[in-house]
Amino acid sequence: MNLRSRVDVLLGWTRWRAPHVVKSIRSPLWNRLRLAVHESCRRRIPVVSASAEVDGRRMSFVYGGFEDGLRYIQPYIQDCLFGQDPVDVRKEMLTRRELLRKIDAEQPDLSIVAGGSRFVESTPAERSITMPFRIHQVVDTSQGWPAVQQKMSRREVKRHGQWCEEYGYTSAPTRSADDYFWFYDRMVVPSMEVRYGKRDRSLGKEQGYHMIFRHGILFMVDSRTGRVAGSTSELDSRRRLINARLIGVRDGDQDLRKYGAQNALYHFILRWACENGYDRVDYQGCEPFLRKGTFQYKKRFATRAELPPNHYRFVRMRLRAGADSPQLRRFLAANPVMLIDAEGRLGAGYFHDDEHRPRLDVPYRCDGFEFEQLIDMTTFFGTSPRVRAPELVPE
Repeated sequence: MNLRSRVDVLLGWTRWRAPHVVKSIRSPLWNRLRLAVHESCRRRIPVVSASAEVDGRRMSFVYGGFEDGLRYIQPYIQDCLFGQDPVDVRKEMLTRRELLRKIDAEQPDLSIVAGGSRFVESTPAERSITMPFRIHQVVDTSQGWPAVQQKMSRREVKRHGQWCEEYGYTSAPTRSADDYFWFYDRMVVPSMEVRYGKRDRSLGKEQGYHMIFRHGILFMVDSRTGRVAGSTSELDSRRRLINARLIGVRDGDQDLRKYGAQNALYHFILRWACENGYDRVDYQGCEPFLRKGTFQYKKRFATRAELPPNHYRFVRMRLRAGADSPQLRRFLAANPVMLIDAEGRLGAGYFHDDEHRPRLDVPYRCDGFEFEQLIDMTTFFGTSPRVRAPELVPE
């Protein structure tokens, strides 16, 4: 390795890898402290107010608190609540007390306050639910490949076999830097543009190289037409863990996703983990809404829902409803949520009333969820809001 290469490695470590290592520390004590310091150093927090016409009524939504929610939570709720209608958006920085005063004074139709549990629990509890900030979807590969397949969706296993036979999908793991940069330009960038448009949620090219690839492996899917999908993963040998990160299909081609090229990656990564002594594969996070495509998609691969291993584990969100309206009830009923109780147990929540059946067709059942709540909106919007006691999920 020449001097320039050594300098590049050192700079990459300093700028990308070292912060990632610190952020990846899994100690609960460390992450509680990290969140506490994070909040104490930020006297003012970001607040986004959005409003738009929904079926003839002006609806409003306020998100305030933990700034990472501006990437993960606020855009998703805004899109679900307002759709493609023109939206008025106002951003400001407020103290936590000013945020609570704002919500109390303006009475938005929907508000979400996110932060440490102490702050979130200090907010009004009426017409509200408490949610995790994110979950991770993790697969146990310690029992071997046949055991993983046994827990996967039977339909998924069958379709994968058919697609492999039809398109000739094969696994092609590589540690070539040239392969990584080709994968990023031809797969990651176009795939993210198709999925998120201008909302960039991906690691940068150099960031992904130094933070993930140099300490992991690139899984590629070959077919009869060449390389069609890829995912770069961090290998944590000490924890016997694979962190699957960047993923994409060639040129963002949605037909490749439709005909199983991306699905094949999930199968090949899990099988490689089983055959190379790794006990867990972390397919990363998703927002706490059951309708999220990422949650429903990954669930078919025998994932278990878990709280994140970093400081996100201790971030809570309080979703609070404002004035009762048909538009708000329709939104709540259409978007089942993930809940978290005082003991840190994950659950599923379904809003319903006489006109809206609980959306039980949006399934949650997988390892990790311990209770289900059916939330009657007639009671929820009443003067003494209550929700049905948690029903434990049967083994």
